[in-house]
Amino acid sequence: VRLGTIKMLAVGQLKNVFFILKLFVSAYMVDNILLKPASEDGQARIFALVLLTSFTLVPQAILHYLDYSRFGWRVVGKVRMRVMAGLMNSFLYMSEVARSNTDAGDLVDAMTFDTDKVIKEG
Repeated sequence: VRLGTIKMLAVGQLKNVFFILKLFVSAYMVDNILLKPASEDGQARIFALVLLTSFTLVPQAILHYLDYSRFGWRVVGKVRMRVMAGLMNSFLYMSEVARSNTDAGDLVDAMTFDTDKVIKEG
């Protein structure tokens, strides 16, 4: 779980860096390429546009791959398993009186629905 969590945090930080890169690329494109008169060097403008496009597309492809491979890190499934095991252990360590007063449907409901809610919403 620890390594997968670190990977997920790293992907989140890469997304933030990519967002800032896109802001700088957009500002450069507007200031230095689109606002200049058309009579200036056209080849340099085309080269700059191709370069800026690659600065946008290549990180986007890398982030797409990392988002896709994130499901193979199995972080959510392992966390769900630990939460369910903890819930079952706390149920089994109850006294007999407390366990007999607990509705079995509440336990099943907590195991199936509430654990997902805790994992997704915190």
